[in-house]
Amino acid sequence: MRAFAEKGIPCGAVLDTAEVLADPHLRERGTVFELDHPTRGRHAMIGCPLQLSGSHFAASPAPLLGEHTEAVLTSLAGYSAQEVRQLRDKGVI
Repeated sequence: MRAFAEKGIPCGAVLDTAEVLADPHLRERGTVFELDHPTRGRHAMIGCPLQLSGSHFAASPAPLLGEHTEAVLTSLAGYSAQEVRQLRDKGVI
C-alpha cells in the first residue's frame, strides 16, 4: 500500500472478517458494534457502512427458530389460537 501511495495510485486494504471486527476506526464509527443474542451471548456484528445523518437504526438479533410462529399463523394465515395449540400438540409445528 505504501508503494502504491508513493506513486499516487489510489488503493485501499482488503480486510478479512477478523480484521474488520477488530478495526478501531470501524468500532468508533459504529460500523462494528456489539449485540446481545439470547443464545449466542454478546458478539460483534458488522452494520451498514453507509451512515446518513437522521437515519439511525437500532439493531436487534434475528428471531430464534419458531419465535414468531404463533403470531404468523394467527395474524397472516388466519388460524385461531386453539388451532395453533392443536398443531403444536400434534407435532406439526
